[in-house]
Amino acid sequence: VDPSRIFSFVESAEQAASPQSYARFLNRQAVVRRRTGVDINTLISQFQGDLVVDSDTHTTLGRAGLRDPATVSRLLAKLAAAKSGFSGGSALQSLGGGLYTFQPPGRRALFTVSGNQLVFGLAPAGAQMKASTLRSFAAAPGAPLPGASGALSFRISLAQLLSLTAGAQTATPLGRQILGLLGDFRGTVTAAPSALTGSATLAIK
Repeated sequence: VDPSRIFSFVESAEQAASPQSYARFLNRQAVVRRRTGVDINTLISQFQGDLVVDSDTHTTLGRAGLRDPATVSRLLAKLAAAKSGFSGGSALQSLGGGLYTFQPPGRRALFTVSGNQLVFGLAPAGAQMKASTLRSFAAAPGAPLPGASGALSFRISLAQLLSLTAGAQTATPLGRQILGLLGDFRGTVTAAPSALTGSATLAIK
């Protein structure tokens, strides 16, 4: 997935579907720019190439290619230095050494610029993500999807996801038998100014 293309599509769709909501979005952007000196669109435009996300629904790791890692590093430093950058409080904090933390509700994210990528991680609730885990994920080779195209490509182990989220229903003999029949759920999505289109398939063993 190319994050900048997806963001552009979402922004265009919101502008067309809800001008009032889009106006509020622009106002929030202006507030961040005034408080931090950072234009969010400038930051988003730095993302290029693939966005790779790996998650087991507990731990989530991701990485995205960057046009100019030095520029992104400077923008992140500006955001972290602006104590009142977001909603009256500093949502982004520098831990030193190019590491930053962000505190979404109930979780703590850690991210850094590593080489020509922005790498981020979310540990399970109550746990801490390690910088070494981020750097290992940044260096891990990619695994391209056969036939993948478009702005977004995905592959999900549906059996694993259901076993993690459905609970007792999958613990029965029938539930385990059904899970054993499910393969990967995969597909691609293409973003255009007028529509988001794509296709998906579910493999049955």
